[in-house]
Amino acid sequence: MAQTRANIIDAIEYKLQDENNAIYSANEINSVLDDCLVELSLYSPYMTKESLSTTANSFDVDVSSLTDLIKVDYAEWKVDKSPKQYRNVMQYGSVCRLLVETAPTSAEDIYMYCQRVHSLVASPASSTLDPVEETLLTRLTAARLAISKGTYYINRANIGGAWVPKEWQQWGKEELKEVLHLLKRRKGPQIREEYSRV
Repeated sequence: MAQTRANIIDAIEYKLQDENNAIYSANEINSVLDDCLVELSLYSPYMTKESLSTTANSFDVDVSSLTDLIKVDYAEWKVDKSPKQYRNVMQYGSVCRLLVETAPTSAEDIYMYCQRVHSLVASPASSTLDPVEETLLTRLTAARLAISKGTYYINRANIGGAWVPKEWQQWGKEELKEVLHLLKRRKGPQIREEYSRV
């Protein structure tokens, strides 16, 4: 079952043994969680197919309406043909240029196949993470928080003793190394396919 944002935060707090927010504030956890959601999405993005329109006599398609866009992989134009008419694109910020020989002559439907940042909200039905990604996000956020707090406590008086910052950082770095290894395996090789320009 998909987890809510609150469930993920509870799991992070449990992993850090700080369920009562004595060490990590709710704001701190939420801020690092948002950063880690973007970081995870760079390895394991939310893949979507978006329907947009071309501009008459232009190779450029405006993709500014696509929130949390990482990149557009390729396009389909003309749409819903058999076989599919996939096209390469070149992305420049909020504009994608169709790499075809002839520009569309009118406003036509076009599908953009995109990589986007995952969504993690209050409703489980709205989350775009799969169970493995949820676990990796929990571990990634906990590791980043541990490293950050370990740095903060260097040269400060600690209840647990002088080794607390070093142990926090060491655990965080080991956890981070393993999570990044798993994310890299999940990403797999990036192969760019060349589609017809005709």
